[in-house]
Amino acid sequence: MDFAIVDIETTGGKPARHHITEIAIVISDGQRVKERFSTLVHTRQEIPVFIQRLTGINNEMLEDAPRLEEIAPRIMQLLHNKVFVAHNVNFDFKFMARHLEQCGHRLSLKRICTVRLSRKIIPGLPSYSLGRLCKSLGIHVKNRHRALGDAEATAELLHLLLQKDSENLIKKHIRSHQREFSLPPNLERSEYEALPEEAGVYYMLDEKSRPLYIGKAANIRKRIASHFASSFDEKNFLVLYSGIHHISYTVTGNELTASLLESYEIKKHQPPFNRAQRRGLRVYNLLTYTDRAGWIRLAIEKGYRQREAVATYTSLPDARNHLRELAARFRLCEKKLFLATHSGPCKGRKAGRCDGACTGDESAESHNEKMRKALDKLREEEPSRIIIGRGRNPEENAIVCCKNGQYLGFGFLPQSVELHNFEDALDYIRNYPADNDVQQIIRAFISRPGKGFRILEMLPGQARVL
Repeated sequence: MDFAIVDIETTGGKPARHHITEIAIVISDGQRVKERFSTLVHTRQEIPVFIQRLTGINNEMLEDAPRLEEIAPRIMQLLHNKVFVAHNVNFDFKFMARHLEQCGHRLSLKRICTVRLSRKIIPGLPSYSLGRLCKSLGIHVKNRHRALGDAEATAELLHLLLQKDSENLIKKHIRSHQREFSLPPNLERSEYEALPEEAGVYYMLDEKSRPLYIGKAANIRKRIASHFASSFDEKNFLVLYSGIHHISYTVTGNELTASLLESYEIKKHQPPFNRAQRRGLRVYNLLTYTDRAGWIRLAIEKGYRQREAVATYTSLPDARNHLRELAARFRLCEKKLFLATHSGPCKGRKAGRCDGACTGDESAESHNEKMRKALDKLREEEPSRIIIGRGRNPEENAIVCCKNGQYLGFGFLPQSVELHNFEDALDYIRNYPADNDVQQIIRAFISRPGKGFRILEMLPGQARVL
């Protein structure tokens, strides 16, 4: 947990009327200072004489200082995902929040006050003003009433409080407050507030509604809030954060269908801030057909997942090895499976594993009968399944269809509809490509189904609930 210890100097005590003249931010991990930031801030508002005398900051010193809008991105970067700490935190936070909002940035952070914490952790001191408190505790304040000097003293005070906090009051205080977050400057709050608290896929979009990042969640609104309360990748987060203009979503009813849709959408749109699952959708399909001479053939074809495929593989060696196993097991000719293309007999014929389809010693009728048995066995290796889960509303269920172990797609089925066989379900789903990612999602789910799901093993003309 990192802390941002903040101190500011201003032209007065009211955020609505007065301006910031100096900002200091000290980043600490609770034991040591990791980074310091300090700058004067240009303002055309005159600094009252008594404040000039107190701080030593005059109007001439601010003439060449940067305006707040120029340094606001850097300030937001420093404060992001930190606990905002200040001595009398309400003063500093309200000033910062109001003036940063005028620059297009919303500040919303967990915050703690070293005045209040000092009273609880070190009670009985004569005064808890920063200067007198530090004097009582032996903390040397360099350059009192200047932002960096006071911020560094407050950081040292925080370190001491953390050491003396035997009852973990600081951690309890932080945990007791619901995590707050700051919306991206270009995102309308109404769009965030319209997000559903349901399972689905969300899309962070740029000004032209192009996806920057796609994710899935059990609770879309809660997940979006967690993104804005903690970075995805510290280096790239601000680029994404400032580029978000809109957020759209698709409700899927449950996390399984959300995971499947997320995988598809990431590959389709290739969002620049999604690192995972950006591989292509290409797979190897095992297809069967009857050639002009009447021979039933098996062939491997690279492409998108095909609904009529007998099986699908994520690599060509896996597909070929499986075909070789079938050829040996059922005495099939390797040439009829396109495992051999040379002239003359196949290797299986020479080894006694082929009955001679390649040499004219076996008829198409005989070989086709063995091929049908091989295909039946292949289809039996993985049953067809329908996974039924929560839909988008109480009147429907979500269904995921896998034919012989291969994912076909998902959709939504009215609860009034009763499924009698696998084919009935296909009218209610949208077909999606299958690849290694979605196959892993399905396999992982089947090994440990979530609560509220049913799995139907579909056999010809009947269904069995698992």
